Amino acid sequence: MSVAADYLEAAKLDELAAEFRRAGYHVRLNDGKGSTRYDLTAEQGKRRIAVEVIARVNLRDDAAAERVSTLREHAYSQGFDEFRLVLVSPPRETMVEVDGLADLLFRAIVNDIPSELDILSSRTQIRSISDIDITFITINKEEIQVAGTGIVLVELVVRQQWCEVFYRLIRGALRAGHEEGER
Repeated sequence: MSVAADYLEAAKLDELAAEFRRAGYHVRLNDGKGSTRYDLTAEQGKRRIAVEVIARVNLRDDAAAERVSTLREHAYSQGFDEFRLVLVSPPRETMVEVDGLADLLFRAIVNDIPSELDILSSRTQIRSISDIDITFITINKEEIQVAGTGIVLVELVVRQQWCEVFYRLIRGALRAGHEEGER
């Protein structure tokens, strides 16, 4: 067994145990002896369920298949109402590429500048977007919804009077910090 497979199995067992407990079952982990040790048993009243969790990579040999078959037979002979085999696999990375999406996002941001960027200057201008990492996308007839992260290069156009206000604010903050440091 690999460490990754062990981790996947343990994580799934924890998840299943929590689900059974929330449903009101009494749960035992690694229940039984010898060849009839189940990863998890759950009981609620007279209902009894035996569960075996196996990483898909560990099912490739005949011994594993035989073990599962034996556990199933023993579970029913021991009065369990149900035997569940839960297979776990590592998550797969999904790669989806939408041609022209970066251009669509750029045009959408330019046409409707987000308020967080618009307040930065009297005339904020979007120059480019890059390093887009999309975490969510929904496409339907009416709209495309996208969530994720990226870098937006903006040009801030600031009137002269705003520069003077910023300068005074920064100079005041620096003086206050200097005076605070002298105390």
